[in-house]
Amino acid sequence: MGAVPVVLASWAVVGGLPVGSPAPGPGSLHTDTVVLTGSGATDTAPASGAARSRVRAAAPTTATEGWSAAVDVDGGSQAVAVSWTGEPHGAVDLRGRTADGWTGWSEIHANPDEGPDPAGSSAEGAHADVSGDLLWFGGDGVDRVEVRVHEGELADLTVEAMRYEEPSRGSGLQTALQTPAAGAADTRPTIRPRSDWATAGWATSNTDCASGPKVAAGGINFAVVHHTVNANTYTQAEVPGMLAAIYRFHTVTRGWCDIAYNFVIDRFGRTWEGRTGSIDGAVIGGHAAGFNTNSVGVSFLGQHHPGGTPAAVAPTAAQLDAAGKVIGWKLGQNKAPATGTVKAPDGSTVQRIVGHRDVGSTSCPGDLLHSQLATIRTTATPVAANTTPTVPPSTTTSTTSGSTTPTGPSKALGPFATPSQLVTQSYQDLLRRRPTTNELNLATAAISGGQKAEVFLANLVTGTEMDANVRQTIRLYRAYFLRNPDHPGLEFWVQKRRAGWSLNRISNEFAASTEFKNRYGSLSAAQFVDLVYRNVLGRLPDDAGRSYWEGRLRGGMARGQLMTGFSESAEYKAKTSAGVTVVALFDGMIRSNIPQGTYDYLEPRLRTGVTDPSGVARYFMDKPEYHGRFD
Repeated sequence: MGAVPVVLASWAVVGGLPVGSPAPGPGSLHTDTVVLTGSGATDTAPASGAARSRVRAAAPTTATEGWSAAVDVDGGSQAVAVSWTGEPHGAVDLRGRTADGWTGWSEIHANPDEGPDPAGSSAEGAHADVSGDLLWFGGDGVDRVEVRVHEGELADLTVEAMRYEEPSRGSGLQTALQTPAAGAADTRPTIRPRSDWATAGWATSNTDCASGPKVAAGGINFAVVHHTVNANTYTQAEVPGMLAAIYRFHTVTRGWCDIAYNFVIDRFGRTWEGRTGSIDGAVIGGHAAGFNTNSVGVSFLGQHHPGGTPAAVAPTAAQLDAAGKVIGWKLGQNKAPATGTVKAPDGSTVQRIVGHRDVGSTSCPGDLLHSQLATIRTTATPVAANTTPTVPPSTTTSTTSGSTTPTGPSKALGPFATPSQLVTQSYQDLLRRRPTTNELNLATAAISGGQKAEVFLANLVTGTEMDANVRQTIRLYRAYFLRNPDHPGLEFWVQKRRAGWSLNRISNEFAASTEFKNRYGSLSAAQFVDLVYRNVLGRLPDDAGRSYWEGRLRGGMARGQLMTGFSESAEYKAKTSAGVTVVALFDGMIRSNIPQGTYDYLEPRLRTGVTDPSGVARYFMDKPEYHGRFD
């Protein structure tokens, strides 16, 4: 392989860090990249005390044991990555200069067993032979680093210094980060979503990454526990910057599709979503080569191996508890227990919860954490047992061409004896009215002529009338409150809509709620627009959009009307179409709050084309709760 694709002495800005309410603007990660060996490398002086001359010397083609370099970096750099090619078992020592002097030396070594699967459908990344790691200095950072080769003949030796700028608007970040996010229904623990730390997402331009996150057939069957080998002295406010730095190293330096871990747990016991889609489904990670499929990778943010650098500490009780809860939840979604053994992808037998060292040649997750796996299993066991499975209860039946959806024993008309009964009840459930005589006759004739009942339901739920009265209301509710509506609340507002209330009128009622005021009330117009973009659309505002909406607010537009504009935008409709369909069908047919597990199972499958609206309708038609309404 040729040189790692870098830009000498260049600057890059990676992922901002939108967080909960009230929130400032996102932070940013600035990266200064210096290549030390090979073609076009920067000439450097040696590290302090090195045997070679203190005079700046021409860069070598490769660096071998004893070679060293001193590199000036952007002042305040809190993270420094060192990478190389050609030596899968190489190692370097690294230290940095802070305002108080030089830090101690820390070893950075290659770990061939960390990363995506090397081959097969879950393989990813162009830089398979890039080795190295990241060191977090934190605090006020460093302005100079020294590197010395400890082992191997290293080509394309590269230093990347990362300086994270926290959000600029006051101290809201720390407050927001210390405020627990609302947990979901059932046993789902509180998880900080990706939107709390990164605006950059799946690296679709990297090799093998164009199709987006890959979901493992068969769900999550076991968990692999890691540690990130970062210093354990970080603050709560530093965590987003640490995650942003890890993300950059994994996606840019190593060429992977995303951050490797599905979840990361900090020393304060907060669980952070890592790899895109990990909350929603069995997304294949890039954390344990050969063992990524059907596993969930959970990494402790810290260093837990005695004798290693930075200094090791035992994981906190809060970390162990959080790990047990998130692992138990993910296993329970697949009806998998937290104890016992299971067949791994390579055919070997592994424990349901293992350390990285149990499936690879590594010391990870360190002795101090590996010795606590039994504690994690103890916490995970009841969580897994009490989690509502999101996998098929019995069989998987094809309902439409190219799509499958889980069902139980299936009846063509569900609990109804005649097409007429099905049509009448479905109009009442979904459209909240009885069908006209003409509507009843046409629909009955279509079903009697061979149209599947679930196709009829799909046509209703995606139709114009359903959109005007129900789907618009669901979108507005989700845009305001960032969650699915409860059944009584949705029914109340749908009836208001049917009674003639405009969507803006309902929106203004939402804007007067305590929940909305707590989230947005103290923000200026500019801050409000910025946070609405991030919360509703999941991205930063473009300049034209920001200018437009700020201008409308200054011109007297009510915030409720702005929220309607966002909830009815083409972008938001497309983003939420699958979720709105799932909620609308469940709410109308089952007449209760949709369980989070059910939503988490169906929404990504509908969004990615694994099933379609008729498949979701059939799933609900076959549920005992639906039959129980009429039996």
